[in-house]
Amino acid sequence: ATVPAAKSTGTVAPASSAAATTASTSASTSASTTASTTASTTASSGAKTTVAPDPTTAAPAAKLFAEDFSAACRGIALPKAAAYGKTPGTHPALGQFGKGKDTQQAVLTESLTVAWNENSDALTAIELVGCAERTTETFVKDCNNYEFESKPDPDAIAKMYDATYKVSIREAKTGKEIGSGTIEAKQTDCPSFVLFEKGKTKNEYAWDEDAFEAILKDYVQI
Repeated sequence: ATVPAAKSTGTVAPASSAAATTASTSASTSASTTASTTASTTASSGAKTTVAPDPTTAAPAAKLFAEDFSAACRGIALPKAAAYGKTPGTHPALGQFGKGKDTQQAVLTESLTVAWNENSDALTAIELVGCAERTTETFVKDCNNYEFESKPDPDAIAKMYDATYKVSIREAKTGKEIGSGTIEAKQTDCPSFVLFEKGKTKNEYAWDEDAFEAILKDYVQI
């Protein structure tokens, strides 16, 4: 690097050849060291570090929705959810039941849960998640005589099954399991309303909401 000489306002005696050489070498070494240090610092500062995402923690959402809590059923933590402490009082919960793509949100008594609110992040108050996974199903009967667009549809057949569920109670914030249970759900009457895809049968699995809430209450209401 070339460093411009400082402008002199007085008369300076000429330096000896050896002194001039030393000064030149010193200036060159200093400039080189400075440039090297700067380059090294710049390279170090410009380096990017990639951190792999933690598979046991869900990415924080702008606002929590009920479906986000299915992560807890897989042991994945939801950092925005409220911490669970086994203290006297009510510890709000959400629930789900089913298997795979058939999994759906469970309807809970108002006193056991918190309702979603479009004006706030209300579900951050949820502490627990009840996860009911269907493990077995037993065919009971076919249900028909349903209508499609107000006309009888002979292809609209609901296949009714009794079902067994394995229940896992988990902390929403950590995904940790703190309790478990089993539900044997049975039904004898055909459902009065079924959502069909045109020309396809529909499987309907028994569900026992009261039994599910009975298991939850041991952890929700202390």
